[in-house]
Formats: sequence, C-alpha cells, structure tokens
Amino acid sequence: MTLANYLKKQMSFSDALRQAWNVAKLQAWLKKGGEAVIRFFKDGKDVPEQRIAVAINSDNYQSKGSGRKRNPLQISYFEVNSHQIKSFNAARFYGFATV
Repeated sequence: MTLANYLKKQMSFSDALRQAWNVAKLQAWLKKGGEAVIRFFKDGKDVPEQRIAVAINSDNYQSKGSGRKRNPLQISYFEVNSHQIKSFNAARFYGFATV
C-alpha cells in the first residue's frame, strides 16, 4: 500500500494500486530465487526495455551502508547479462515474465 501511495501522485489511484501489485508480484518472484524478464520504459522512449533479472542477495551484493533513506519508488535488481546492479522507477514498470 505504501508504494501505491507514492505512485498515486503520478497516476490515478486505481492505476497506482495495479502498478504496485505488479511490482509486489515481481519482487516476490525474485525473492523466491526465480529469474524474470522485466520490461520497463526508459526516460523518453516509447518502446519498453527488456532485461533478465534476479534478486539482489548477499552472493552478488555487498552493501556499503551509505545511510541514505531508501527511495520507495526505486526497484533494484541484478542484471544477469551485464552482471551489474541496476534499478528503475516503479512508475515506469511495464511487466515481467518468468524464465
């Protein structure tokens, strides 16, 4: 519900709930250890980007402890092809498919 409250500033509340639910399903799938093909819109592009992602865990990420407050709209993932941690805005999420 928190994510939906942040998203409703950018879209209608029903769209924000739908978007937050889809993001929650993606995060639950990644947390279970699954791989997913995620699709999201990049800034200024009409065609969604497509990436193969897995969850960020202790095997592929060591936190530096920056002390900054986490942005609730920022969705982070580990990209399989480039072996990098990347992120995107939840409002730009388009969908995902399991691998």
